Amino acid sequence: MAAKPLPYRDSLVVGGLVLPTYTVATLPTNRVTGTIVYCSDGNAGQESLVLYDGTNWVSLATGATAAAS
Repeated sequence: MAAKPLPYRDSLVVGGLVLPTYTVATLPTNRVTGTIVYCSDGNAGQESLVLYDGTNWVSLATGATAAAS
């Protein structure tokens, strides 16, 4: 199922799951380990789901630290 933008600002829906949307520059710090959000540029400038590992936001697509480029 493809992700569809919601009419709500700063969120994305995948199936019935609503995820907050960020860019690499706006990813929050000090989140709970295991938090997953949508990052519009977190996979070398491409969109990606990212996971907070307790220290860094990690792209679920690559396993690398989220980065805009």
